[in-house]
Amino acid sequence: VEPASSSLIEAMVGAFDSNLDAMTKSYVRDIAQGFPRMAVHGASAAQEGGNPIRNAEELIDRIVWGRRSADAEALRALEVASLFDALRIKGEAPTDLSTIADTAMSEPRMREHLLSFAERGIVVQKGRFIQVQPIPLAAQLGRRRLSVLGAPAVARFFADAPPHLKSRLLDRLRWLDMSDEARAFATDLLSIAAIGARAVLDTEFGARCFDQLSHVVPDLAMSVLDRELGHLYIDELKSFSSGRRHVVWALERLVFRRQTFDRAARLLLRLAAAETEPEIGNNATGEFKRLFQRDLSGTEAEPPARLAVLDEALASDHSSIRRIAIEAAGEMLETGHFSRFGSAEVIGSQAPLQDWCPKTWGEVSDFHMAGVERLASIAIAAGQDADIARGLIA
Repeated sequence: VEPASSSLIEAMVGAFDSNLDAMTKSYVRDIAQGFPRMAVHGASAAQEGGNPIRNAEELIDRIVWGRRSADAEALRALEVASLFDALRIKGEAPTDLSTIADTAMSEPRMREHLLSFAERGIVVQKGRFIQVQPIPLAAQLGRRRLSVLGAPAVARFFADAPPHLKSRLLDRLRWLDMSDEARAFATDLLSIAAIGARAVLDTEFGARCFDQLSHVVPDLAMSVLDRELGHLYIDELKSFSSGRRHVVWALERLVFRRQTFDRAARLLLRLAAAETEPEIGNNATGEFKRLFQRDLSGTEAEPPARLAVLDEALASDHSSIRRIAIEAAGEMLETGHFSRFGSAEVIGSQAPLQDWCPKTWGEVSDFHMAGVERLASIAIAAGQDADIARGLIA
């Protein structure tokens, strides 16, 4: 079974429901990974307001077995492999299979089972690696195995696993936010005794793990950042460097959500005031200012919530915070050429969030006037802030 092309999948989704917006069509295309049946399933679930991954259970038997007789041991091998984004099955020892195989199933036997699914396109081999596809199928199979293993067993494996397998486990876990066991495991990992400690967050590996876990337990992830970084002075935040890139990416995701917007935006602003990535377009400064674009702002939060954060920043005693806030207010004057980076609107297995956008010309006018009024009140004063504001209004 050869995966269909992305263009064909997109055409199928569009034909299924022409009213689906472009973002949802793109999301269904991505999770289908070339499986027409999964694309149709995803489009149907999106049309009904459901979740493409959470409703994929009904397709498992049909996709996995087809006309082949079910095999419990082969299914267990597939479920275990589905817990990882990819696995190395060949090359120098130890292979990933030798690490995850248990006494009940040898490495050769597990490899044989997994490769038996290649003909159906469920297991895709690329060189020395295999991957279970499509994502909705892998997520459901992984959830089944998690429910059998339990969070404590997964935590014990994670503690002893090599770093690359830890990363691949978390890369898959981001799609398992519907699993109680996945959330329990993520909660345990984000404790202050593990990845939730500032010293670990300020490492590339620790921050990357945190970034993936923020898909599974976003509210807890925000609380961890508040606890570990929220109280730091601006100068102290400047020394937060090794984990900064992944933490900013996580904040892009958290600030998109209405539930965590306020806290995520305030921390993003403080990291912007302590900017250490001036050469990167989607650094903390750029992402904070983008929140005040009229369109493609990167948040579903409505203007009153965003303006509350902006007004607090404009009244700050810290000059760097005020400067960034003034420049953010300037973004509110822009009327076109909007853009944003990445895919922060996709969190876990949830359908993509939608950027707030004005629905009437009155809302357009109110948004722009809110920026003008704030800049005008600053521009009539004296000093550097006033000079910046006058330059933005001119």
